[in-house]
Amino acid sequence: MKYGDIVKYKGQLGELVTDDKKNFLFHPVKFGNYYYNQLDIVTENDIEVANFDEHISYIEQEFVWGEVIKTHCIGEYQIMEFKPEHKEDAISYHGYINFEDTNTTHCSIESALISLIARNKLEVNEARYAELFINKMLNGNL
Repeated sequence: MKYGDIVKYKGQLGELVTDDKKNFLFHPVKFGNYYYNQLDIVTENDIEVANFDEHISYIEQEFVWGEVIKTHCIGEYQIMEFKPEHKEDAISYHGYINFEDTNTTHCSIESALISLIARNKLEVNEARYAELFINKMLNGNL
């Protein structure tokens, strides 16, 4: 049981957060901002670890950048295909590593996957250069 784990509590999906006393609190999906006193204190006996499909459901419900079309899963990577708000006929791809948001959005699924692999497998500076190089290669800009 650790901060950020996606769990089920009383049949509802959410994530674990902690208060200033290091108690674990249940933050329900789509609850938004909160004060500690609005959340239930939980123990390991109170919660169930979310399964794979529940993890996908959680990130799709928490996604705020547009309408989710599909979530593509490739090993430890999840790529959310979505229609961005206020952009007619556009499709974008948002990346996660082990269900953790990388805060990156791309114009192609290939670019999203390259970015995720580079972020996950290389040092920060190496990842930036590798991602830039491969994206230029994919777009024929070398």
